[in-house]
Amino acid sequence: MKTYQTLSYQDIASNATINSLGQQNDFVVQHLEDKGWGSLELRTLDHPHVYITEYKAELNGKYQLQYDVEQMLHSMNICMVLQGDIGLTLTDSKFNTNLSALQHHNIYANETAYSLWINQFVNVVHMAIDLDYYADLLCENDRWTAGMKERLLKKELVCNSDGQLNASMQQAIQTILRNPLTGNLKSLLIEAKVLEIAALQLNEFANPQTSDSSFMKMRSADVNLFHDLRIYLDQHFTDDLSLKALSKMFGLNEFKLKKGFKQLFNATVFEYIHEQKMNYSKQLLSDHGMFVNEVASLVGYKNPNHFSTAFKRKFGINPKGLK
Repeated sequence: MKTYQTLSYQDIASNATINSLGQQNDFVVQHLEDKGWGSLELRTLDHPHVYITEYKAELNGKYQLQYDVEQMLHSMNICMVLQGDIGLTLTDSKFNTNLSALQHHNIYANETAYSLWINQFVNVVHMAIDLDYYADLLCENDRWTAGMKERLLKKELVCNSDGQLNASMQQAIQTILRNPLTGNLKSLLIEAKVLEIAALQLNEFANPQTSDSSFMKMRSADVNLFHDLRIYLDQHFTDDLSLKALSKMFGLNEFKLKKGFKQLFNATVFEYIHEQKMNYSKQLLSDHGMFVNEVASLVGYKNPNHFSTAFKRKFGINPKGLK
C-alpha cells in the first residue's frame, strides 16, 4: 500500500514551477504547480471577522501537507468538504479527525502546527472566524452552546465533527464564493451567509436528534458496547491506538464508532484518550516525582517539548512546575 509523502507548505511554495497570483470576484487566487507533487489552488478572501479559503488540491499521490499557522490560535475553524476526503492531525496534541465529501466540522485548537492528509484530490471551503466574534454568537442560556463557549474562552480543544452539508449550507457556500453583488451590499451578504452557515452547523451539532444524518439510534447492546470501549480506553490509553484497530476489536465500522462514542460521552475517541493521558501524566509528576521526559514517553509522546506544550495547555502550568 502506498504511504503518504510529506511536504511542508514552504516546500510547496518555494519549489512550485508556476506561482501565479490574481484576483477573481474579490478573492485572491494563487495557483501552485509542480511536476513532482501536482497542483494546488487557493482562493482567499480577508473579510471582517472571517478569513475564507477555497482549497483545491490535485496531487500525484497521497500527501501529508504540513502547516504552521499563527491564525489557528485566534480563530474558530469551520471546514466544509465539497469533494474528496481530507484528514487533519494537530502536531502537539496529536488530535486527529477527518472528513469525507459533503461533510463539515468546526474546530478550535490552541496550537499552530498541523498536517493535512490528502489522497490525490480534494475541494474544501474553510472559514477561520475570529474567536471572540464567534464566542459572542453562542447563547449562554442554552446548556450545549454555553458549555462550548466556556471551553473556547478557556482556550481548550473544541471539535464537533461528521456534520452533513445540507442543501442550505451548500447554497450559502456558493453564494459566498460567487457573490453577484458589489460594494457594501456584497460585504453584508457574505457576513450574513457566514453567520447562516455557523448557525446551521451549531443547530445540527447541538440538536442531533433533529437530523437523521447526525443522530444515531442505538440499541441497549450498542450502548453497553460503547461503555466497554470506554473501559478499554481507560486501561489502554497509553497504547498506540487507531480507529481502525478499535473498530475491528469491537466489531464496529469506523463511522459508527466515532458517531456513537461522541454521542454518548460528548467527546471524540481521541479527545477522551488525550484527557486520560493528561490526567495520568499529572498524577505521575505530582505523586510519583517522575521526570518530564519519562512521563512523556509513557503516555506516547516522542518529543518531550510537545508533551510539555499539551500539558501546559490543559492545566495552565509547565509540567516541571509540579516537581
